[in-house]
Amino acid sequence: MTCAGVSDPASVRQAKGISLDDIRCSTSISLRYIEAIEAEEFTKLPGGVYNTSYIRQYAKAIGFDESVLLERYYEQIKPEPPPETLPAQSGIGRWKSVPEPLRNLLQHLSGTHHEHPA
Repeated sequence: MTCAGVSDPASVRQAKGISLDDIRCSTSISLRYIEAIEAEEFTKLPGGVYNTSYIRQYAKAIGFDESVLLERYYEQIKPEPPPETLPAQSGIGRWKSVPEPLRNLLQHLSGTHHEHPA
């Protein structure tokens, strides 16, 4: 939640009398990352899940709406969508991708080789 229409986190923090050091002590987030979040310089954050975790912790520490700050983060970072993954092949599908001579040898060794009529 924002205070009286104030939309930047630094103003909210200052209006509540919360120091950067107070946030550092309560969250254990490095001062440089707190400053980066407050300035909305999200590229200065360490990356990965740390970014959203730090943003959430910071927002909670100052009583700021975390969804607003996360939205700003995503607008700036624009994370890539996950790569499209193919469904896993069933055992039969994988077996058919083994070259036929090797497949025949493996079937012979396992005792499951059956001659197919020509």
